[in-house]
Formats: sequence, C-alpha cells, structure tokens
Amino acid sequence: MQIQVSIQQHKEIIEQELQLFFEKTLDQNKTRDTAIHTLLQECRNFMLGGGKRLRSYITSLSYNGLGGKKSQKQALLSLELLHGYLLVHDDIMDKDEKRYNKPTIWKKYETDYQETISDENERLDTSVSLAILAGNTLNTLALQSILCATCSAVKKNRLVELYTHYQQETAFGQILDVCSSIQYYKTEQILEYYRLKTAVYSILLPLHFGAVLADKETPALVEQLTAFAEPLGIAFQLRDDLIGAFGNSSETGKSTSTDILRKKRTYLLAKALELMNSDKRKNFLQLWQQPNLEPKDIETIKGEISSSGAVDFIQNKINTLNNEAQQALTTLPFQAKEKNLFSQLINHLATRTK
Repeated sequence: MQIQVSIQQHKEIIEQELQLFFEKTLDQNKTRDTAIHTLLQECRNFMLGGGKRLRSYITSLSYNGLGGKKSQKQALLSLELLHGYLLVHDDIMDKDEKRYNKPTIWKKYETDYQETISDENERLDTSVSLAILAGNTLNTLALQSILCATCSAVKKNRLVELYTHYQQETAFGQILDVCSSIQYYKTEQILEYYRLKTAVYSILLPLHFGAVLADKETPALVEQLTAFAEPLGIAFQLRDDLIGAFGNSSETGKSTSTDILRKKRTYLLAKALELMNSDKRKNFLQLWQQPNLEPKDIETIKGEISSSGAVDFIQNKINTLNNEAQQALTTLPFQAKEKNLFSQLINHLATRTK
C-alpha cells in the first residue's frame, strides 16, 4: 500500500471519530453557559479544520505492527487532542493569526469581540485568555479519551503516565524554543530542544502508546523505539524549518515570516550564520535585528539564508537523520506490512511540503 493512501484512509476514520467525540461532548454540556458551549464549538472547529493526523497514524502503525488486534480509536484520539492543545498555545506564543488557512482560535475570538469590547488591549487579553482555556480544554479532553479507551485499567494508567511524562518533556522543549529569541543557542543545543519539543510527542509518544496498547512494552523495545523516533522527529522539525521559511503559505495555511519576525533562532538561522563570512554575518544581523521589518526585508533575509548554503546543509542533515531512522527501523519487531509503511513514512516526511 502507498503511504499517502494509508494516511488518507486513517485520516478519514479518525476525523469521523473526532466528529462523534465532539458531538457527544457538546451534548453533555448543552445546558452550560453559552460561553462554555461556544468555546467547545471553537475546539471542535479547530480540531476538524485540518491536520495530517500523523500522531494517531504512527500509534496505529505501532500498535498493529506489534500484533494489536482490537480497535483503539479512543486512545488514538488522545494524541490528536494533545496535538491540538499544543498548537492552540503555540499560535498564541507565536502570535500566529492563521492555521490551516483559517483564523487561529485567539484571532477568531478577537475578531468576534470587535463590537462588544471596544478597548483593543482588553479585547486582546480576553481573546488570548479564552484561547489558553481552549487549549487547556483540549488537554483535559485528551485525558478523558484515554480513560474511555477499550483497554484494561492498568494500561489506561500507564498511558496517562506516559502522556503526562512526554507532555512535560515537550513543555521543556517549548521553554527553550521561546527563549531562543532572547538567548544564544548553538546548533547542537537547538537540535536538543527539537528532540524535546517535536521528536518526543510527535514520534516517540505515539510509538510508545502503540507498544503499551499491544501489550509489548519492555525497556529493550522502548530503547529501540527511541533510537528510531529521535532522528525521525528531529528531521521532521528541520523540514518544518524549511517549510516555515520557504514553503507556500496557501498550502501550509501559515505565514512564512513568523520565525523571522519573532527573531526566532531556528537551526536554519543558526546554521546560516555559521556559514556566512564575518562581513556577511554583520550585515545580515543588522537587518535581522531591526524591530519593524518590511516584506522586502524579510525576502532579503530569506535570500541571504538560502545563499549561505544553510538550506542545502539542512537537507543533507535531514537525509542523514532519515538514514539513521531507516537503520533503526530494521531492528524493530514490527510486522512486514507496518515496517514497510514506516519506511515509506520516513521518506514521505522528508519531502513533504506542509
């Protein structure tokens, strides 16, 4: 089976489950205040507004590849809800106004309150506060979906334990990410927080969930899964860096200027600075550090990053990491079908455009 077909089939199933999950959640809370019902609707619309469903897909491959038989849709939903929670908060931190070519939750609230809250600062504070609460709600719904999973209480407890552990690791990575705009990080330090903020929850947690659900979790297997997940997850984030700067906004649904405007020290930027000569670096930083960049300035910055050789370097780095992941995959005890799909997935993620 081709990986794109497999992912699409999974996506359709999970989105049907998400629709049912939110219908039930909204019905259970239909007598609550309008503000609560509206927030739950915003959560539903956000979760059904787009996304690759990659994390639940990896869990499904891991579970089935390790011999799992019984449907575990509720447990799979938890990882999509976790992802949604992190994205809602990420959009606030990055001040992103668009996600999936639609207004982010905080931005939608700000627009909706244009007439009812005249003071701009108060309107922004209220909108951000509600978006934070929307993210928190998605987090609690994720935990609820684990507790509703069709597995033993022992497994549910283990899944919650893993969920909270990896969520904390992701938060630590995000702390470093936020501080990258005010603190100098070397390229290897940046790769470490990429491991924490992306590889851990996007790849390792789903793999680990699959192992627990299939009743195959052992220290040795977790070590093997980690050896597979970490290079793949870091490569995934490096590809995000390239898409974030040079992708097609209409395809990604996000601005390609955010990282530059936030002065975010991505691996792409750090490597470009390393590769520039001293004069080029000095001129580049003078422009990059300006507080109010015009669109032409952003294009100039992108051009300098590209001409430095950083883009080619990162693509080669991605290829190296993917080779590590392919090698690690050979040691994993997945069944042939799932092992083949994982191998295709590695290549698919390396060349994705959104």
